[in-house]
Formats: sequence, structure tokens, C-alpha cells
Amino acid sequence: MAYCKVGQAEIYYEDIGEGTPILMIHGFTPDHRLMSGCMEPVFRKRDGWRRIYISTFPVWG
Repeated sequence: MAYCKVGQAEIYYEDIGEGTPILMIHGFTPDHRLMSGCMEPVFRKRDGWRRIYISTFPVWG
């Protein structure tokens, strides 16, 4: 599991692929699992993109 420390919070993230980074930040109720499930099929045939999925932020639970 990968974490990034921001202030006093540790934020979980998943890093998939190589290339130009795209930061995937979910909205109110979805989390990184739903985002990756929806977005990974889009990138299945597209090389050159590094997807970084940010998990739930502390303020969202």
C-alpha cells in the first residue's frame, strides 16, 4: 500500500502505468476503487499514461 503524508494525514493512492501523469481525484461518495474500475477500461488500449488514483480524503471519511 502506498501512502503520501500531507500535514498530519496519510493519504492512500494507487499508481498505475507509465508516462504522462493524470491525477484521478474522486468526488463525494465514490472512492479510488470505483474510479479505477471506471477509468482503467478507458486506458486499456492507450499507452503512455500514468494514472494516480487518490483514495478518500480525511474530510470525506
